[in-house]
Amino acid sequence: GFGFAALIAAAVIFVERKMLAKLQLRVGPFYCGKVEGILQLMGDGLKLISKEIIIPAKADKPLFWAVPVLFAATAGAFVALIPVAPGWVVADIDLGLLAVFAVIGFFPIITILAGWASNSKFPFIGGIRALYQMVSFEIPLILSLLGIVMLTGTLNLSEIVESQVNFPWIVFMPIGAIVFFICILAELERIPFDLPEAESEIVAGWLTELSGMMYGLVQLGSYLKLYAFAALFVVLFLGGWNGPWVYPIEPMAEVITDGIVIMPDALVIKDIPGLPLLPQEMINGTIWFILKTAAVIFFILLPRGVFPRVRIDLLLKIGWYKLIVLAFVNIFIALALVYGGIIG
Repeated sequence: GFGFAALIAAAVIFVERKMLAKLQLRVGPFYCGKVEGILQLMGDGLKLISKEIIIPAKADKPLFWAVPVLFAATAGAFVALIPVAPGWVVADIDLGLLAVFAVIGFFPIITILAGWASNSKFPFIGGIRALYQMVSFEIPLILSLLGIVMLTGTLNLSEIVESQVNFPWIVFMPIGAIVFFICILAELERIPFDLPEAESEIVAGWLTELSGMMYGLVQLGSYLKLYAFAALFVVLFLGGWNGPWVYPIEPMAEVITDGIVIMPDALVIKDIPGLPLLPQEMINGTIWFILKTAAVIFFILLPRGVFPRVRIDLLLKIGWYKLIVLAFVNIFIALALVYGGIIG
């Protein structure tokens, strides 16, 4: 529920702060908490909760109140569609990838509504920028995934993961993976594609008038969205939960989450009575899924400390002229693999 979502957001925020500090030769969060300033997150959360929520005098108040809730709820729905391990997915539907496209399509609508509801100059400009940016990159994003649909013949995300038991699709679809990753950065409004929230130009863009916990909900939704996109990349291109087994060579029907003792030759499972039993596949899959997702999140966060912001004209050219062409190249590669008899 909300606690799991907050835990994901807190973990990503903490990693981002410490990573950027290392890249820029700073300390980062340090004083709050004895372990690397880990209590700084709690302090920031309490600060947002305790701050007054200020509503602009000329704002569309019902819509202004609804936008943060809609944004966080949409991000939560996005997370619910991603399968983590065998048997661990909130909404395992046959048209899972199509549902993902539908959920992603709500984000541009919500951002332009935020700019409109604020009835303020900077939020409206930021909303328009976000709309241009997301529409420009959603088309190549969708096209980049058509190759995988052609190879697997399914829109079910769990079945797409199961089709990667022998090898991940990034081996055959590297162009599609690159296009999809660049589109992720644009959809998340991350540097170098952070024009909708450019501080030096439009204060905070469509977030300018949000304050208190309304701003906190949008930030929660933003980091949930980041996690969901990283997890989707893992599911589609990196094999999802597939990976070498981490339990003993001897087959065992069930293991327990706690009680794993590391030995020189293998991981030995020690039975602890009274704890719920979980399938080995779920535990193994969860471990690999978390490791892969953490690696993708690292590369999503990395450009913030490395690259400058691109101009808006170059951004649109990248989306419409470069990525769409590469996405079609990826589709032709998929067609060649299928009709050439290499796959399928």
